[in-house]
Amino acid sequence: MTGTRAPRRSTEEVQRLILEAARTLFERQGYQATTTAQIVERSAVDPPTLYRHFASKAALFEATVVCSLREFIDRQVESWRSNPPGQGEPLELARHFVGGFYNALERHRDSLRLLLTATGDDDALGDLARAISNQFTEGLIALRQALVDETQAQGYQGLDTPEATIGAITGMIIALVLLDEWIFPAGTRPDKETRINEAAAMMIHGFAHRPPPPASP
Repeated sequence: MTGTRAPRRSTEEVQRLILEAARTLFERQGYQATTTAQIVERSAVDPPTLYRHFASKAALFEATVVCSLREFIDRQVESWRSNPPGQGEPLELARHFVGGFYNALERHRDSLRLLLTATGDDDALGDLARAISNQFTEGLIALRQALVDETQAQGYQGLDTPEATIGAITGMIIALVLLDEWIFPAGTRPDKETRINEAAAMMIHGFAHRPPPPASP
């Protein structure tokens, strides 16, 4: 009796399997400890198929990390856009933003630390770090406009340089996730929920208590 042949998988299905396998391994092991052979085994594709879709481990890592961060940004913008600006409770909106960004960074914590140190290097890892940095910066543009709309609707004043404000907020969260061992002495590190709540409170009160812009002469 002739065996039935397994149905051919679509390009989208193959890419999904590869990316899911790569994301799981990168999150568990980090970039350096993960090999393409492990990704091939976990995704159940052969090496030529993997390399037809992704030229290198670096390309796979870029796709998984950028996808994770962009998914967070897209969800955040959609969340803000799905309700009229000014309708949500400000502190809850801030917690949602801070917590989502914190979780997106935490999933790739060790690998992102590695990339931070490699940004200035003149090699493949340095190229990867700069590519991810550039795509992340582009993603913040959409967040910036959504933030401006929300703060104006809430009646907050003085948001004259939203790019600096977004940079300060995201920088604070990045530091809490990636540089916690520098910021907090051993044995005194607050838990994750406390960090998120404190960052959200600083974000909101930094908006709420700004003085109004000076009147035009």
